[in-house]
Amino acid sequence: LARPLGAAAPRPRCVAARAGPGKGGEEGGKDFGNSVYGILSKHGDTQMISVALTKAGLDSTLSDEEKEYTIFAPSDDAMADFAKKKGVTKLSLMELEGLDEVVKNHVVEGKFPMADLPSEITTLAGKTIPTPKVVMNKGRSKKQLANFNSLNGCFHIIDAVME
Repeated sequence: LARPLGAAAPRPRCVAARAGPGKGGEEGGKDFGNSVYGILSKHGDTQMISVALTKAGLDSTLSDEEKEYTIFAPSDDAMADFAKKKGVTKLSLMELEGLDEVVKNHVVEGKFPMADLPSEITTLAGKTIPTPKVVMNKGRSKKQLANFNSLNGCFHIIDAVME
């Protein structure tokens, strides 16, 4: 219909959004609570190792509150460097053959806060290796890198991927 000359345009109707079943974001996703995996997966600097642990099927294991675990979690920057070294993108890293074993090299049974780290650790991959270097923070930075506690263990952020 044509509007008479000089007449004001009709005001647009404002319609409220309908409430749906979810709220968006993480709503509806599996909640790993305050387990070592749950805390790790929520940390902003350890997203890539969290995905790799899930791909390796360790998310449920590390959420079991009957056992304690320590994760030596490579930072996202360390994971990106590892991907580059392997000649793959960060996304395709998650499909890399042998990644499951690499990921298991970063998990040990038992809770080892920074003050109680042994000189050697035996990983879920079955390797006994020297304990990686763990620091609370770097230089003058106040950013915490170690002793992230949970109900069933702790994790420390490290600078390199242990192959």
